[in-house]
Amino acid sequence: MTGFVPATLPDGWMARREDLHARYEELAGLNDASRLGYLNGADQRWTEDEIVEKWREAAVAQDRRTDAINHVYLHVPFCKSICSFCNYERLRPSSPVLMEQYTQRVLRSLRKIGPAVKPLRWHTLYMGGGTASVLSADQLDQVLTAIDEELRWHPNSTRFFEFDPSVFRPNKLQVLLKHGFEHFSFGVQTLQSAINADHNRGPQGFSMVERRFRELREAGVVNISCDFLLGLKGTTPEQMAEEIGKVLALQPRWIDVYFLTPTREYVDSHFGGDWEAFWTYIKPFHERMPQLIQEATAGTGYRTRRGHGHAIIIYRQLTVEERKSKPGEHKGLFSYTQLVDQQRRPLHLLGLGPSARSLIFSQAAIECRTPDHDPDGDHFFQGHEYGLEGEVRLFLSHVLRDKDEIDRALFQRIFGVDLGGVIPHALAAWHAQGKLSVTDETYRLVREDRRERIRTLLWCVPDGPLTYEVERYEANLRAQARKKESDARTRTSPAGANA
Repeated sequence: MTGFVPATLPDGWMARREDLHARYEELAGLNDASRLGYLNGADQRWTEDEIVEKWREAAVAQDRRTDAINHVYLHVPFCKSICSFCNYERLRPSSPVLMEQYTQRVLRSLRKIGPAVKPLRWHTLYMGGGTASVLSADQLDQVLTAIDEELRWHPNSTRFFEFDPSVFRPNKLQVLLKHGFEHFSFGVQTLQSAINADHNRGPQGFSMVERRFRELREAGVVNISCDFLLGLKGTTPEQMAEEIGKVLALQPRWIDVYFLTPTREYVDSHFGGDWEAFWTYIKPFHERMPQLIQEATAGTGYRTRRGHGHAIIIYRQLTVEERKSKPGEHKGLFSYTQLVDQQRRPLHLLGLGPSARSLIFSQAAIECRTPDHDPDGDHFFQGHEYGLEGEVRLFLSHVLRDKDEIDRALFQRIFGVDLGGVIPHALAAWHAQGKLSVTDETYRLVREDRRERIRTLLWCVPDGPLTYEVERYEANLRAQARKKESDARTRTSPAGANA
């Protein structure tokens, strides 16, 4: 099966690309490999009616891929405040008016898209954001009732809810349990209330985390998870390992431990704009946390799973008591993820709510938008029709962020082709650099640290989208320079001096 012959690259192409990579890194920084899967050039734009038609076509086409899994993501793009490390673009502080506008918009969208996707059976529902728990109990009930009425659900579908422990109340929990939610997760990030406050999260500490665990347990919930964030300014690996051990004593089903993905705003505000200072600061977390977590979980019954540079998952199996179910109790069988590599089969994702992302397998990635000047105006959608190449690049940017190899048989089963026929130039570049080995079973990259792997995966991005990103950053810099000049002239002009 090996059959790998590197593609012949155009004369001078690698040198030109190396210059382009260096310029991209200079302008954009290197934050996370997964971002490269979303570089597709200038956005396309569609109306809601056009997106409904895309889903209608996808629903009919799925008859040819009965192994696909279908998820619904209800995105609530609001928070009580915006954390300084947040890397989502469309979050806003919540308000009663915005919450009601959001609720009515989702209800209208469901009425439009529901008939188009009737042929599809949905396997999971995930409510997140943002902070899904900023919705009132009544708003949650309205939206979830409509979801059950408009969409067709697998009898063993699974439901997940993501909340902020500071804005979660028993009446909301009762609504969610009524609608079949089984998995509940929330962000801890750190137990140090001063660090949380410094990152605009409010002074959340252990007492609040412990209270939410107790409330969920008393309601009969067994699938409770939370997440920590490594690399926040002011924390140390040893402190974070101690905090993780403290929360493990509360018996979560799992803990997601993420390494901070830096945004330019975070580096500017906490590291004075110095990217090297950030990478120097987070390096001890990468070096020491895997061992510290192993020590924290020793003898606890928890296991760990890790990729390099992105996350460490701490998990356990349900106990015999936890596995017992009440007569007639719903049991979900499906896991939720937006990633084909984790699902290991074709995946459709229906996103509901402003800034929610939808994925139509091997066709398009689409994001719902609301006009900035009119929060209650007509939706529009933007994104990319990226085809098989774009779907594969999204797959690779997540798999190779955390691992070094691609299983050829699995890839063929998901995409119907061999990797060599989809990204020949990237494979040829890796081969020329001595980074790639190919066997009948795998395509394998050499072991690399987090930043070097991002540089390696840049070769997967086609020339056009990467050039577009560089030109976009350069245009922004020119606009900033013009504004700075204009502001300086205003300050030094007689009128400005007298203001």
